[in-house]
Amino acid sequence: METSNPVTVCAGFLALMDAAILITAKEKGFALNEGIDLQLVKESSWANIRDRMAIGHFDVAICSRLCQLHPRWI
Repeated sequence: METSNPVTVCAGFLALMDAAILITAKEKGFALNEGIDLQLVKESSWANIRDRMAIGHFDVAICSRLCQLHPRWI
């Protein structure tokens, strides 16, 4: 379903195995085939991901269950 105007999605991740799905989707073109221009941003800590999600720098993130957002930030 490749589209001429893909939706840009910014995704934060740590360089761990759980991020493999995002990296594969970007590198193999699976995201773009679905109309998603996936922008990956590698972070150095869970806290950075949490904080950047809270202030809207990321649309999505691969994050530990322990890295939860407070309901007022959502």
